Amino acid sequence: MKHLGEPRTHFWLVQGMAKRLGADLTEAFDSGELGAEEWSDMVTRCRGCSEPGACRKWLDETEHADAAPDYCENSERLSELALRFAPGGD
Repeated sequence: MKHLGEPRTHFWLVQGMAKRLGADLTEAFDSGELGAEEWSDMVTRCRGCSEPGACRKWLDETEHADAAPDYCENSERLSELALRFAPGGD
């Protein structure tokens, strides 16, 4: 059985990754594009990541990026959401 990281930590890692990619997850959620189950699944995938330390370092060193690191379990979905739900976008 794979060890999963602490939920709160990985919730914030997902939030940080979304922010660096320009995805407003709250807006995506409010619009119905991102449901509660999918958001929860994203955190769970993050909890199973083998590189949380590298992720924290990347987040600390990165203000904005066009793509998440290769190891990010949510990179594709976060990139999709960034295209549609940039902060302050209409």
